[in-house]
Amino acid sequence: MADVPRMLTVQEAADQANVQAGSIRRAIADGSLPARKLGRRWLIDPDQLTKWLRDWDTPTGYVKVPGVAGFLKLSDLPPDLRAEYEASL
Repeated sequence: MADVPRMLTVQEAADQANVQAGSIRRAIADGSLPARKLGRRWLIDPDQLTKWLRDWDTPTGYVKVPGVAGFLKLSDLPPDLRAEYEASL
């Protein structure tokens, strides 16, 4: 039998992200944080939570680059770095 990935509840995701549970619920409701509903509970994949946190405060069309303060326009990145960034999504 294949290993079942560990999923987080809304509260566990909020604790891990250091945000209120309401922020997680709003992100699920607006579609920016993918989640699955099992009965009355929402379950969040930890990888999706990480992606949501990375993208949460990034302005549209910009990216965070390790070692660089602030944001860079995605369109200003050299093609190889842009391809590397897009592959990481």
